[in-house]
Order: sequence, then C-alpha cells, then structure tokens
Amino acid sequence: GDLDKYSFNSILNAAAKCSKSDNDNPITNSIMLSCLRGMKERGIQEDVLTYNARIQAALASDEDEAAIQLIDQLISDPSVEPDRYTINFILKPFLKAGRRDE
Repeated sequence: GDLDKYSFNSILNAAAKCSKSDNDNPITNSIMLSCLRGMKERGIQEDVLTYNARIQAALASDEDEAAIQLIDQLISDPSVEPDRYTINFILKPFLKAGRRDE
C-alpha cells in the first residue's frame, strides 16, 4: 500500500527516538526530511504526532531554538491541537529560553 499519515508519523517517531545530542546524525536527518517531503508531495497535513516527533528530534539534538520555532508553528496552526506529550516537550526549551509566560 501507499504510505499514509500514520506510516510517515511512525517513521518520524522512530527517527526522533534515534536522534542523539552527542552527534549530528545525517541518516536520521535525511529520514526525517524525506518523510516530511513525502508528506508534502502527497498532500498529507502535519498533525500533532508529526510536530511531536520533530520537536523531540530537535530537543534530542540540543536544537532548542528549532524546537521553539516548531512549537510556535504548532500553536499558530489552527488545525493542530497540542497534546500532553507536546506540553511535556515544550517545558524544557521554553524554560531554558526564559519564555515562562507563554
């Protein structure tokens, strides 16, 4: 069958869990970019699981600013509702960046 949102999100989630802060993993980055490109080509909208995987990968790679940008995108997207995992992910970078009021 053709890849759908659930397939892409599963791959993104696995890649996010493989992200390491001690090195920049080009294979993981390539997998994530390929998935996002594949979703876009098929007209598949990002959902909360997509955002969570991307945020998790950014945080695992110590890219807090990238994680904050993704969180800002998620919050400004009216079609996506943050879940409890999103809330847990956002605490660390927002507190480190001094954005306690957001």
